[in-house]
Amino acid sequence: MSTPQASASADSPTSSAQPGAAIFSANLAPPTPPRRINPWRMFLGAFVPNWLLLRTEVSPGAKLCYARLAQFSGQANDCHPKQETLAAELAVSARTANDYLRELRRHRLLEWERLGLGRANRYFFLDHPWIHEGPALRAASGPTSQEISDQQPQTSSAPIEEENQGRESDKGGTHTTASRAPLIPSSEEEAVKSAALDGVPADFARAAFNRLEGVGWKDGCGRAVRNWRAYLKARWAREQAERAERAARPPGSRRAAPNSALKTVHPEQFTGTVGKL
Repeated sequence: MSTPQASASADSPTSSAQPGAAIFSANLAPPTPPRRINPWRMFLGAFVPNWLLLRTEVSPGAKLCYARLAQFSGQANDCHPKQETLAAELAVSARTANDYLRELRRHRLLEWERLGLGRANRYFFLDHPWIHEGPALRAASGPTSQEISDQQPQTSSAPIEEENQGRESDKGGTHTTASRAPLIPSSEEEAVKSAALDGVPADFARAAFNRLEGVGWKDGCGRAVRNWRAYLKARWAREQAERAERAARPPGSRRAAPNSALKTVHPEQFTGTVGKL
């Protein structure tokens, strides 16, 4: 039969604790607090205008949709993302993204044109009384409305049309950049390092970097490339698709010869043909 003293010692916390646990917890360093940052001009992204933030008639999702479309539009005011792309950028379903678009159109903030079956719509932003009557929304220590109007537009935040807008352009742009964009590597070594983060081979990255350096950082349609990683991922995905297509062809099959390789027919071969008809 156990005595009360033995029972008490068996139930005490110290008897079940591992040796040295109290010393370890006492010497454990507290977690390092996160570093404080200043978000002023730090991020590239889609920003909701202050006049739209204040409108209780518009849902938060539709406001974010407006901001993302404005980023797609960019300085050229050319907005034509696919709905699947827009939905992915907003982290919602395609049906929800379509609801946001209809809501913006219902409030007469947006309209679009259908360009045909299988092609993305082209979106247009509309002037609205809300834009002119909405007060500036800023913190007491923030910039004044004059300072906000004096800021340079962050054109580098606009995505490249080749990847994000997801359709072929039917016209070539003439964008020019006075300086290298923040998302463009400054050297071939930096370009290769960033390409490795996305699993793109170094030789492919070097060739793409040197080609863009030679043409002033413009893509095949003459549009300015402002995001190296996004551009390279799109190029590498297309290259992989073409390689898979070539590998899937039957052995010995050849593509049709281009028009320039066809036999040339001279007009003198048909001399007198009209007269015989």
